Amino acid sequence: MRQNIDIIRGTSKTVNIAVSNADGTPYQLHDSEKLRFCVKREYGDDVCVIEKELTSVHYNDGVYMLHLSPSDTESLEAGRYLYDCGLQIGGEYYMIVERSQFNIIPNISSRDVS
Repeated sequence: MRQNIDIIRGTSKTVNIAVSNADGTPYQLHDSEKLRFCVKREYGDDVCVIEKELTSVHYNDGVYMLHLSPSDTESLEAGRYLYDCGLQIGGEYYMIVERSQFNIIPNISSRDVS
């Protein structure tokens, strides 16, 4: 599943990430499991410019709530980035959101972050 994200640079945004069992019911993470969210400028980059881990505490009403804060994007240039999100269970990794666009949009209506 692909899911593009648009965010205005230096603002907050909550993104819902759904994880489902084979029968379509919502999947709830166990204690040692986590979702790993990573944003990179280019596909082959070694370092994530934004990296978040979601656990069972981020679960609400069938989805995991990924919170992006102003500090996550305020030092990044506006433009197109790439991200994905995967489920880590022990040594196994399962793709939840395939490589998708993460677009940082410049702030137009008020002073841009410095």
